[in-house]
Amino acid sequence: MNSTADWVRLGKSLQEGKELAALSTKLMNVSEFDNIESATQSLVSATQAYKDISPEDIVDKLNLVGNNFAISTDELATGLQNAAAVLMTQGNDLDEALGLLTSGNLIG
Repeated sequence: MNSTADWVRLGKSLQEGKELAALSTKLMNVSEFDNIESATQSLVSATQAYKDISPEDIVDKLNLVGNNFAISTDELATGLQNAAAVLMTQGNDLDEALGLLTSGNLIG
């Protein structure tokens, strides 16, 4: 319910809030997040920066990279939460942003 309320506070309809809360739950379940609030905050940041990409695609990309490279899904999502706006304004699409976060994690 809190996740739905978070989305509604951002201007989404109740139906959209429910659907986005379900995606936040999916992100929490496929990642190492231990609470819905962190997953929701990360997904909110990513969707606000990358408005041209559906939230479903964002969750799927985070999961794909987290499953196949030496970075966890929650590390990627948190990295996007911290840097998505800057990466987007610098012209990096979501795939490039995920690549930068993943490579930075490998050398960091």
